[in-house]
Amino acid sequence: MIKAQYFWLAIGFFLMTAEVVTPGFILFFFGLAAVLVGILCFFIPLSETLQLLLFAAFSIVTLLTLRKQMKTLFTGRSRDGAASFDDACIGNHAIVTSRIAAPLEGKVELNGVLWNATADEVLEAGTPVVVAGRDGLSLTVRRRS
Repeated sequence: MIKAQYFWLAIGFFLMTAEVVTPGFILFFFGLAAVLVGILCFFIPLSETLQLLLFAAFSIVTLLTLRKQMKTLFTGRSRDGAASFDDACIGNHAIVTSRIAAPLEGKVELNGVLWNATADEVLEAGTPVVVAGRDGLSLTVRRRS
């Protein structure tokens, strides 16, 4: 039978790794809580009920206290919320690969990578565009003049 500390560490590292493919930056804190419980289990014998209660408490505490600071660290934003670096996408030229009809998203190719994109006008596939903004994984584009 697997020991509790190894179980919690495995779950913790799995959740932290799963954060890479999920939006929202939340799983990381559940993973961190699981790792903390696993480390405690190495030093203190804990009942299963206490382990679950500690996991819940650590999850809530880390999520509420660290999420904002960690999110700004990983997204490159300063404390006031302004971008701390010039977005490398803005101003670049791209090509529409899938029709964009506001308010629906289409697709553009930027530097060989497909992005979801929105525009204020209908843009057909093959139209050259300029990136005007970015919201997460979606670009805002306008017709290149």
